[in-house]
Amino acid sequence: MRRTVPLLVAFVALLGVTLAPTDSQAFGHRRGGGGAGTGCGAMATPCNYTVQYVPQTVTRYRQAFTEREIVETVYNQVQKQVPFTYNETVQVMTPQKQVVTTYKAVTREVPYTYNVSVPVMTPVTQKVTSYQCVSREVPYTYNVSVPVVTPQKQVVTNYVPVQKQVPYTYTELVPQTVQKNVTVTSYQCVPQVVTRTVPVCRTVQVPCVDACGRCTYVCQRVTEMQTVSSTVMKSVPVQQQVTVNETICQSVQKQGTRTVVEMVAQQQEVTVNVCSYNTVQKTGTRVVMETVPVVREVTTNVCSYNTVQKTGTRVVCETVPVQQEVTVNVCSYNTVQKQGTRTVCEMVPTQVKRKVQVCQMVPYTETIQVPVCVPVPVTTCETPAPYAPVSGGHGMFRGH
Repeated sequence: MRRTVPLLVAFVALLGVTLAPTDSQAFGHRRGGGGAGTGCGAMATPCNYTVQYVPQTVTRYRQAFTEREIVETVYNQVQKQVPFTYNETVQVMTPQKQVVTTYKAVTREVPYTYNVSVPVMTPVTQKVTSYQCVSREVPYTYNVSVPVVTPQKQVVTNYVPVQKQVPYTYTELVPQTVQKNVTVTSYQCVPQVVTRTVPVCRTVQVPCVDACGRCTYVCQRVTEMQTVSSTVMKSVPVQQQVTVNETICQSVQKQGTRTVVEMVAQQQEVTVNVCSYNTVQKTGTRVVMETVPVVREVTTNVCSYNTVQKTGTRVVCETVPVQQEVTVNVCSYNTVQKQGTRTVCEMVPTQVKRKVQVCQMVPYTETIQVPVCVPVPVTTCETPAPYAPVSGGHGMFRGH
């Protein structure tokens, strides 16, 4: 914008030079009477203009931060003791007389009639059958097995072990060591940086307002996910050729003898005793117990009961109501007004001065070059008079 203003001024000046009339055409007048004069007075030569830069002092503004002292109102919490009135309920015990009905147990004798069963013993003759055990001898026949030993000749086959040498072929494994190239895989530990996200707990201060209206800060634990880098030893497999000794067992057939035991059957005649049993019938006696019934008369006492009515007295307990006057304590409550003090929190305003940074626009002067159109005079035969008429016509342009 600062450079646009000088350029606009220069453009307007050039436009004015272009549209400005010459001395011969000013106000539409001609200098002579003829239409086209000859010589120097026929048409005046116009003046030239040039652009020159002229120094000019301008006022500009820039931002500047200054420190200013301001007065701020800060509210502080102040505790003070304030008296107050409260009601307290006091327990009062008042003795009063009341008539109380109590029940008392009273005993008295009452006649009553009861029945008694009296036992009566009566002798009765009865026939009783009893059983007696009687023993007697009874003949019986029984069989007895008698053993009889008879010698007999029998052919018995016995097996006798006999040893003999038998040739046989066996295979023996002979070890041989052979060198062999094998590929062995070993693992080397290579450090590797691993980036992972782990939860991290930290304590932050959170502003809050308490019951008294104070703005305080409360510490709270916040869990955040942070990216950490750790070095991990990674096992990398490495393969290499290694020459190892390998033991190979080859089969070799050999001949040998071994001792074999064979069971050889041998028959021989022997005499053995053969036991047999013969059945012999015999006769004997045995004692047998028998139960024999015996009937006899016996006299027994039979008990019977006769009912006899009797009269007696018994003690009966009755509950009798008894009224008596007693003194009881009646509890009542009285309201008592008392005075006390309590702590009240008040916010007291306090004027505090502090310094703040204020942004202001500060003026300053600067010298710049401004383009200005300046006319340059031209030397002619005759200096035309200002506004001399050259030809007929009106206005800035020629007439008809």
